[in-house]
Amino acid sequence: MDKPNKPKHVKREKNIRNKNKIENNLRGEPTNNPEEKLEEKPVKESKLVIPKESGEENENRPAAELGNDLNAALLRMNIRNEPDNDPENEPEDEPRDEIECIPSFNSISLENIKDILYELHEYFDEFQIEIVACPDLTREPYNLEIIGMSGDTQILQVYTPYNFEIMQEDSNERISFKMGTNYYSSNHEPGMVLKIRAKGRKTNYNIITLIQNILHKRLYFKIGLVGLLLIQEGHIKLGKFPKNDEPRFEDIDCNLNANVFLGSIVNDPVIIEGQHDGLFYTNDRYMFRSTFDLELDRFLNDITPEETEYVGYFDVAECMLYCY
Repeated sequence: MDKPNKPKHVKREKNIRNKNKIENNLRGEPTNNPEEKLEEKPVKESKLVIPKESGEENENRPAAELGNDLNAALLRMNIRNEPDNDPENEPEDEPRDEIECIPSFNSISLENIKDILYELHEYFDEFQIEIVACPDLTREPYNLEIIGMSGDTQILQVYTPYNFEIMQEDSNERISFKMGTNYYSSNHEPGMVLKIRAKGRKTNYNIITLIQNILHKRLYFKIGLVGLLLIQEGHIKLGKFPKNDEPRFEDIDCNLNANVFLGSIVNDPVIIEGQHDGLFYTNDRYMFRSTFDLELDRFLNDITPEETEYVGYFDVAECMLYCY
């Protein structure tokens, strides 16, 4: 059996930056500044006029919970080019702001991503990466309401300075989007996915941050992965990271139950927001969220590197959407 090709010469963890010490951007690559132009192929721009949200902030929910509602909302944002000025949908005096939605489409394959992410083997004692058929996610140990994660996969990055809502065209339901958040959706179909198994962490960064950093170093155009992370054995640390309050943390025993986390990975630059017990964490936008009903539900890292095993399944987002 042929061995996977190793990536060309790379330097470990050099591109992960501390929020308080930003290095010079020698490549001229995109940063987390939403006003900066992205180095991509020309894309068609769509403009929507959407009312500001007037109620309380809504918690970020993954697409597995939002289901077809989020998928329909993203689809509408992708194809509507004119302002939604239907007076029956919105109060006449409701404040309005223009939101620009820019779609771009990926052509990178799972095989390309597999070759790039082989670099992960440097950060774990045990590591495997392969392309497989996605398991039935409705079964143990996943227990989700979706069978797979493929089909019309999309990631939406919200850069607006406020929360907003979109009215569904065929119903009276509004879909809420939270500022500073990434959302993803798909048709939840079975398909081929990238499978990663890793154990024996050798760095203070978690596996999601490592994947983000590798993709950022190796790819000069914007791409994203939708993914599921199964964590079993040992202990992990979860947290909650409110914008205007101190973060909180909790230890979880994965020997009792395997934990499943959902999220998206975009090859944005990694900027470290802080650390806890020597473990670094990034912005809440880039964290995976537990499928369990937990108050502290963001995955920070494992605290038993020799015991904790990760099994991840990832698919390439066919379309990236950016809302400003």
